[in-house]
This record gives sequence, C-alpha cells and structure tokens, in this order.
Amino acid sequence: MCTGSGCIAISVLKTLYETKKIPLERLPKFTLVDISDKALEIARKNAESLLDTVKNGGSAKLLERVRFIQSNLFEQLPYQFDAVLTNPPYVPSSLTDELLKDGRSEPRLALDGDITITGDHADSDDGLEIIRNLMPQIYDHTVFGGFFLMETGEYNMRGAENLSYRAGFRHSRVFNDLEDQERVLYGEKYN
Repeated sequence: MCTGSGCIAISVLKTLYETKKIPLERLPKFTLVDISDKALEIARKNAESLLDTVKNGGSAKLLERVRFIQSNLFEQLPYQFDAVLTNPPYVPSSLTDELLKDGRSEPRLALDGDITITGDHADSDDGLEIIRNLMPQIYDHTVFGGFFLMETGEYNMRGAENLSYRAGFRHSRVFNDLEDQERVLYGEKYN
C-alpha cells in the first residue's frame, strides 16, 4: 500500500527468491497499490528492470507474482491479505516544505501525511492523517493471523502505534532504522 517506486515490495520479493531460496511456486503474490498513476508507472518499470536481473531465468515468473492497482488506499481492493507492507506519507505538513528544499524528487503527495482521504489539507500537523484513515482499512483487509509492517517517522511512531491498537491490531513492535531512529511499526491481527 502506498507503494511509490515499488522498492519495498520488489526488494522483499527478490530477497525471498534469491537469498531465502524460496521456490517460485511458493512465493507470495504482491499487489502494489498507489493513488498516483505516475508512481505506479515508476514501480512497474522498476519491477521490470530489477526483477529482470534475477538469475536462473526466473525473472518472467517473478514478474507474474506482481500486479499493480491504482487506488485511494483500499478503495479498489475488495479482498484481504496475509500481510500488508506500507510506506504511507507520514511527514507533518510543517516539515514537508523543509524536506522538499533539499532537492528530493518526490512529490508533496508522497511525503505530506496531513492530507485527508479526499485530498484536502487536514487541521492536524502530526503527519498521521493518512494513517488515521489507513489503519482501520488495513485491519479490515488483513486476514486473522495476518500482520502489517508500516514505515513512519520517529516523530509520530507512538501515535501510529496507538492508531494501530485502536484499529484492533495487537503484539505491536517498533523497529529502528540504520541510524537508530524508530522507523517501522509491526502489528498482528487476532480475534
């Protein structure tokens, strides 16, 4: 969800195949979802390019494990998933302009977490508006026994964790990035 360039899903798929040696027929299927058709086009090109470098002639089969869907969060997804990997916009609006000054090629849409589901600017400035809408949708679209992994910022990790708990997820864990900043939130769905 909120796949952007597709780097997370492509990396996980390629790692499962090449490093973990999971046979092609046992690999999970990946659905790369983004609201932006431009982002999905980049993700599609990255998948074709990066998965094409896979050894042993498995690239065509790996590409068959990936599909692309344009959707505003789960709006176009009527089914459930075993796992949801997501990198939603989570930067507070007040920090987004500052980040864009450093020459990043990402659009505001990919960073600003204070945009509502309808595309308006929220009253909040905590970077959690999209996550407020996303977390209950992840819960509804995750099978019992499934889980999610979400990238978010060190400045709003505890808020995101609280939102996951309120949505119904349990057994949350927070993982730090290489600079020891809180970066990835994990939660499980149990009845």
